[in-house]
Amino acid sequence: MTLFKRVEAATAEMERIVGELSGPCEQVEESKRKLDKLQSMAAEVSPSIVRLRKAGEETDPAKKTYGEQMAQKVLALCDRYDALEPRINEVREKVTAGDDDDDDDDDDDDGHPLALLVRLYLWTSLHVPRPP
Repeated sequence: MTLFKRVEAATAEMERIVGELSGPCEQVEESKRKLDKLQSMAAEVSPSIVRLRKAGEETDPAKKTYGEQMAQKVLALCDRYDALEPRINEVREKVTAGDDDDDDDDDDDDGHPLALLVRLYLWTSLHVPRPP
């Protein structure tokens, strides 16, 4: 599958998820899961959008990757992604605003491996005696 097709499919999926999360609230955990997937997809697609936009805007005939029609499709896809970014931020605010009444700890990074390593390091530096 070409880069364009992969990015096009990912953008369509992100648009679908944003549409679902923009509607009436679902269960908080389900919304969080969808938001995590959405943010992960956006992070993966973003570098590809930059590459596609650069190739689509190329004016030097010797360096052109796409013909005129395909370049228009590429730039239209980039515009679709650009339009998604503010909607993703709105959805993020909506989903995380419903998170305030949870009974969870304030530390959201407890399950992140790096956070666990930092906590382990801090604990050992305080509790394990150092040789003289």
